[in-house]
Amino acid sequence: MAYVLRRLGRWSEAEPLYKKAVELDPRDVQLLNSMATEFYSYLRRFDDALAILDRALQVAPDSTTTAANKATVLQNIGRLDDARGELAKIPPGATDDFTVAAFVSQALYDRHFEEAIKIVDQKVGSVPAGQPLDSITESFVVVRGFCEEWLGNKEEARKSFERAVHDIKPTPETVVNPDANGLPSTLALAYAGLGQKDQALAQARRSVDQYAGDAVNQPGAQILLAQIQARFGLTDAAIGALPHLLEVPAGLTVANLQYDPMWDPIRKDPRFQKLIAAGK
Repeated sequence: MAYVLRRLGRWSEAEPLYKKAVELDPRDVQLLNSMATEFYSYLRRFDDALAILDRALQVAPDSTTTAANKATVLQNIGRLDDARGELAKIPPGATDDFTVAAFVSQALYDRHFEEAIKIVDQKVGSVPAGQPLDSITESFVVVRGFCEEWLGNKEEARKSFERAVHDIKPTPETVVNPDANGLPSTLALAYAGLGQKDQALAQARRSVDQYAGDAVNQPGAQILLAQIQARFGLTDAAIGALPHLLEVPAGLTVANLQYDPMWDPIRKDPRFQKLIAAGK
């Protein structure tokens, strides 16, 4: 019920149900992780999120997912050194989605693009031969494309973007339905990586519409639309979306703006810089 209520945007009603669930099963590490990263962190109640994750680590000190989630929370508040320290505790080779996402974000924020590519390649390589990539892994493939682009490897970037488009929409008739991990927006980013402006913007706007009424996933779709707008020089539209995304649950943080290279196209705009300065 807590999951349903938060997705409906009824956050205050969801919280007591999360707490009741933890009261009934206080050693459920997955539940504690969800409460921290998919509830308190979405509400920018980062102290509460970190406290819950520390509680989860007391229950399961060796939980790589919990350590990774703690790193993600620290990244979202700009404590990159602390996040790096949490990730250093994780044994090499972990390929679960939360852990990979935390390592990739850290590499991006540190602008270690070659490292991000290695992490994604390890994740993709862990998928059994012939098995389709899931939507989260597809998003990593697109990130890989941008990393190659930022390194100046245009051909390698193109291959990653084309792979994602082919996997997600193998035929023009393929319908890309919304899922829990933003697959329609991932497709839009892949189009953007290929320089297909009209397709990218249309797909990104379609994704925002598809997630209407979903308080968890629509902000993510709006973020990717703004990033695509920034990429193609629609600066006013991109910057105009940011104040809302800095306030709405499951939106952006100032640290995301400050460190994510996807915002580089508008980074020098005084309005963008003002948003970052105001949040420090």
